[in-house]
Formats: sequence, structure tokens, C-alpha cells
Amino acid sequence: MYNSNLQKALQDAFPHLTFAFPGTFLHMILLMLKKQNISASKKPSNYWKDLNNVRAFFNEFALEQGFDPTDPQAWYSCNIEQAMVKKGGFTIREQYRGLRLAVKQAYPELALEEWGKGT
Repeated sequence: MYNSNLQKALQDAFPHLTFAFPGTFLHMILLMLKKQNISASKKPSNYWKDLNNVRAFFNEFALEQGFDPTDPQAWYSCNIEQAMVKKGGFTIREQYRGLRLAVKQAYPELALEEWGKGT
């Protein structure tokens, strides 16, 4: 279908991105990742003030990491700093004075008392 044409395959797979192919494969991948991060970072003002959005963010993070977000033990054993790699992690950390505090507020039913402050 693409006759070994990576450019065509990527453009079909990611039609919302604009690819520039000035040279190397690495340049192309970096450009693609940069475009995805820019588009993912655009959230409306006060987006992270809504705990439903924060909870959805952490639900997605848990799914990507392969654990159940409603299991307190999973939160105790995960590296919450990994969440900061995703767009929104830094903003959530600032909004809630720490990612652990944000998780506690997003999942009040879990009573994550052992976690303490930090991160």
C-alpha cells in the first residue's frame, strides 16, 4: 500500500500533524512528537481546577501504567513522577501543591492517608 514510503504511511496515520522531512529519520520523529505535545498541552483556562479532569488524567495514567486507579496499593507502589511526563502533570502539581495531593483529592474514596505530603 505504501511501497516502503514511511512519509506517506505517517501522514495517513497522523493526518492532523504536519510533517517536514528535511533529512534524518530522527528529525522526523522529534518533529512529530513535538507537534503532538503542543496540541495535547492546549487546555482551557481552569481546566485542571475541575477534579473530574484531574481524575480522568490519573485514570489514563493508571491505564497506561497497567494498574487499577481505584486500588490504593497501586498508587503506593507507582512512580507518580512519571505522570509529569504527560502534559498537564506540571500544571496539576502546581494547582494541587503536589501530585500525591492531587491524587488524594481526585480519589477521596481511597483514603490515601499513608502517602503523606510531597511529590
